[in-house]
Amino acid sequence: MAIGSYLLGFALLLIVALYVGRPFLQGYTAGSETMSEREALQAQKEGLLEQIRVLDFEYETGKIPDEEHAEQRAILLQEAAATLRALDNLTPGGAKNGAVTPADRDIEAAIAAMRHTPPRAAPQGATAGDAEIEAAVQQMRSQSPAGAAGPVSGEAPNGAPKPSGRFCAQCGNPRESDDKFCAYCGTQFA
Repeated sequence: MAIGSYLLGFALLLIVALYVGRPFLQGYTAGSETMSEREALQAQKEGLLEQIRVLDFEYETGKIPDEEHAEQRAILLQEAAATLRALDNLTPGGAKNGAVTPADRDIEAAIAAMRHTPPRAAPQGATAGDAEIEAAVQQMRSQSPAGAAGPVSGEAPNGAPKPSGRFCAQCGNPRESDDKFCAYCGTQFA
């Protein structure tokens, strides 16, 4: 029975060793996903900036002499500048300058369509600003719940036109000349 126990123990040890050593045998793949060129340049830039920060900190604390600091900082700055130039030569999608991506084509098509739409015609006697205001009022009315007409610029809460006198600049409700606060929204009058 002693040989059987040894064989069972050895088998268990072998299984545990294979399980623990599997990442080393397969070549650990969890972090080895390929990075795009942009990601690699971003990582390089961050690393160089961190090295510059550490170098400056060590210089400020007196660990590095002036000449050595200036020399190492110049080298790191040149590397960082080269990395930034390489990043600038990439478009947001990672393609080289001059390459047109599908998103670029979609954006350009939308801009071209907007440029070729004719402007809205204003009613006779009205200015272009009046037409825009009227369109905004109509949009606000259509968005109100159950089509209820709330106080819209130029109307009192009950839908009647505002008196031509004083009104609250915050909510648009009429007010008396001696009021210090709005009776509807509480805004203080100057």
